[in-house]
Amino acid sequence: MEENRKVNSTLLKRKSCAALRLFVLLALCTAAICTAAAPPAPRALVVDGAGPWQNANWSLGVTQFTSLLTDAGYQVDTVSPTNLATTQLAPGVVLAVPSLESLPLASFQAVAAFIAAGGTLMASGGQPFRDPLY
Repeated sequence: MEENRKVNSTLLKRKSCAALRLFVLLALCTAAICTAAAPPAPRALVVDGAGPWQNANWSLGVTQFTSLLTDAGYQVDTVSPTNLATTQLAPGVVLAVPSLESLPLASFQAVAAFIAAGGTLMASGGQPFRDPLY
């Protein structure tokens, strides 16, 4: 009788271990499939930084653009207008500029080149390229 209990206990432990291994294997496979199937979030670049272009409307535009793009599922990064010309703008990135009215000339040129290459621009406020700075 005692021997039967030991045998049954051993069999039960083996079945539990096998079931646990199967569960872990299924969990790992499911996680790998879900991770591999999820497409990367689209990217957006919001232009923001201190300078003569920044005013209340600029700040509001940054806040609104960041909120809209984040809510739409974009991964949002920020670049200063002074660094825009040296930033590698990848295809498929949305470039969001609160105002194109008054920015450094190199930034205007970077925006124009990005659009000419088929880039997507999100902008608001002011007459574009009206007052280039330095």
